Amino acid sequence: MSPALTQQILELGLLSEGVLHTMQSQHAADDTALVVELSKALGDRADWLSERIAEMSGLLLFDLEAGEINPEARQLLPLDIARASCAVATTLRGDRHEGTAQVVMANPMDEQARQRILSVLEVHVEFGVAKPASIFKALETAEVQESPDLQPLAADKTGKYNGDSIVPGARSHDGTVPAQRLDALATPQQRIEALVLTLVSEGVIERSKYEATLERCLRQANLDDGDLV
Repeated sequence: MSPALTQQILELGLLSEGVLHTMQSQHAADDTALVVELSKALGDRADWLSERIAEMSGLLLFDLEAGEINPEARQLLPLDIARASCAVATTLRGDRHEGTAQVVMANPMDEQARQRILSVLEVHVEFGVAKPASIFKALETAEVQESPDLQPLAADKTGKYNGDSIVPGARSHDGTVPAQRLDALATPQQRIEALVLTLVSEGVIERSKYEATLERCLRQANLDDGDLV
């Protein structure tokens, strides 16, 4: 972190020299992590820190809670890199291969974080500054909407799955569940029941005829069992 910024923090009495020194020692190899911790420690004065970083970097300061983030832009950065760099892409002009993206960071003066971002983006990047808390909030929202790739829960002893068993990872971006994943989740009995209900609802078969056929099958199964005794 810039020595000038460190000096301002001490002169204004925002943090004690001991606390600041401890934070700097803990995050000596990660300047962005240091800024994130400083922002947390400053509490209501976190805005001040972001304003100073914007001034020193010569970049624009953004209030992420004042407007909507473009969903297509937000998906440009993988979440692990976005978290590690405390950054989020907010807008995209053009397409995701030859366009220009606005990426706001907690600490754009962290050259290592900037290069990490540039290494995964094909677009031209314009950097900006935003509060760490607002960036992480935007990333949490993105994580929910993008459905993290988690494995579905296992079936219970009866082979059934309740609504909570299909975790976000089983759902696509539009909230549906892929057919191949449903087949893996359902028991054979559930798949047959679904097929029958579909045929009945589509008018392919009548419910009464299905039940009559089912009754004959059960009666025949009982007769076959009797033959084996």
